[in-house]
Amino acid sequence: MGFAFPEDSLFLGFDSSTQSLKATVLDGDLTLVTSQTVHFDSELSHYKTKDGVYRDPEEDGRIVSPTLMWVEALDLMLEKLKSKVDFTKITAISGSGQQHGSVYWKKGSEATLSSLDHSEKLTPQLKDAFSIPESPVWMDSSTTKQCRELENAFEGAIELARVTGSCAYERYTGPQIKKIFENQRSVYENTDRISLVSSFMASILIGKYASIDETDGAGMNLMDIKSRVWSNIALEVEDLVSTTKSMKFYRLCQIRAIIEGQLLSMRGHAERFGMPSPPNRIIATGGASANASILKSIAQIFGSSVYTVQRPDSASLGAAVRAAHGWLCNKEGKFVPISQIYEGNQDKTALSSKLAVPAGETEADKVLLQKYTLLMKKRLDIERSLVEKFGRV
Repeated sequence: MGFAFPEDSLFLGFDSSTQSLKATVLDGDLTLVTSQTVHFDSELSHYKTKDGVYRDPEEDGRIVSPTLMWVEALDLMLEKLKSKVDFTKITAISGSGQQHGSVYWKKGSEATLSSLDHSEKLTPQLKDAFSIPESPVWMDSSTTKQCRELENAFEGAIELARVTGSCAYERYTGPQIKKIFENQRSVYENTDRISLVSSFMASILIGKYASIDETDGAGMNLMDIKSRVWSNIALEVEDLVSTTKSMKFYRLCQIRAIIEGQLLSMRGHAERFGMPSPPNRIIATGGASANASILKSIAQIFGSSVYTVQRPDSASLGAAVRAAHGWLCNKEGKFVPISQIYEGNQDKTALSSKLAVPAGETEADKVLLQKYTLLMKKRLDIERSLVEKFGRV
């Protein structure tokens, strides 16, 4: 590397997911110092969640998480880390959060954030900071009515997708906020700011309301993705102008078909953007990278060897790397390509990868790859005909 991080520096990455809070700490050489996890169901069992959520038995499709549980998970995580790392050496922090989850800050909560006492637990200090105690999450499907209203306001799903990047989906934040506005008006009127999970965690760490990242905002059905500002039409139909501007499958063949369909779509779009066929190699990350069957399917469909990184919890690992990258960009006063922080040294860092599944070289493997290639082309032809019929979204 052509630069050096501060001596003894540590970089902390968080991943606030549906079922757990994870943290990864890297040193200045980007090697792993520690990785910790707080499992919501088992370690915070007094919230009585299942898989980190509540499934409302009285309202079909309503799935939420207790917001304060996320705060208490951060308290517990900091306790775990305290015995593993010297907090005074943490140079930068970054994080990721589950998509589409939303948090509703009560009026006056920014003052609470700005006066947080570092010597006290976060949970008692923030227990009254939320206008609604439960956060809608990505699993929720109770906003079909609000989705149709949003699409109608744009004169159809295609136009909505053109402006906001997607048709209306129940899990998206825009329809979720509109539902609260319609069904819990007093809650909405007592809300000072709405955060996504990522900006919610950042708000606690910086002691004030954190802005929503543009890439997260693009998944709310609220942002005009070309101009990168909130869409006035979306805000008006969702009644959000003031707030924002201030099938179960059990059979193995069915499960495999779902995975194959997703991988074929990934290959098709990647090749359209210029990925060579076959690619030199594929690096698989995330929890599914521990599944040998999925890795084999990737190798078969792409015709390439598949590698995995040291840890399957790549979101918190990536967040720690981004913390280091962000520190470097700030130091240099400009954007620095992220590859420069590990260039020529990757195999000695936590980003090193190992061969998991080699590319198939047998005649049977080649025949299977030809079949997958044919299926991929058929899929792209179907997509192309739909675009020609309905317009590009």
